[in-house]
Order: sequence, then C-alpha cells, then structure tokens
Amino acid sequence: MSAGTPRDSAQAGLKTSTSFGPDGHVILHVEGELDLSCLSQFLVAIDDALETEPAVIELDLRQLGFLDSSGLGAYVDAFRRAKGRNVSLVIGERSPAVDRVLELSGVEEALAADDGSNRPNAH
Repeated sequence: MSAGTPRDSAQAGLKTSTSFGPDGHVILHVEGELDLSCLSQFLVAIDDALETEPAVIELDLRQLGFLDSSGLGAYVDAFRRAKGRNVSLVIGERSPAVDRVLELSGVEEALAADDGSNRPNAH
C-alpha cells in the first residue's frame, strides 16, 4: 500500500479500509464480522497499515457487528505485530457489541498492562 492511498478490501462479511488522521496516524476501518473466516484479511490490512510506518494505528470498530474469540486473538496478534515495529495500536470508536466483548474478555486491560500502561485504550 502506498502512503496516502486509501485501500479497501472485502471478503466474507468483513470489509476493511484505511484513511489517515490529521496527525498522520493510520485509521483502519473494520466493518462487518471479525471471526475465523476472515482473520487473514484483517491481519493483511494490519500489515499494510504497518508498511506506511505510522506512529499510531487506530482501529475504528464502530461498524463491526460481531467479534468472536478468534477475532480477539487476531487483535492480540495485531497488537504484538505493531508493538514489534514500535507502533501503537489503539482501538478508537467501537460498536456496543464489540465494546461488550472487549469488556468481558479483559483483553484491552491485559494488553495495556503488557505494554506498561496503567489504563486500557481510550474510546
């Protein structure tokens, strides 16, 4: 993916697209369902965003209607991929369904603690 060029990708219930925030961070918009059937598509979108070498990648999940345990695992994988490249991966806006799964799982708190932060990513 070349810098400054939005990219859209859709497969089996998942659509991803990227845009750039005013401060240069990448916003990855994720729509539909994030489950086992589309994990590779999600991780390719993360890798494409990492290629632009941003300081921050923000996940916009407000149009994501479903997130299962494999989707949570993909988020953890994406978080670690980003951290390995000194990029912060944060969750921005999220749907109520996704917010509930994240709240119940404790994933955000665990990753914030792993990252040395005292709080989960803000939304």
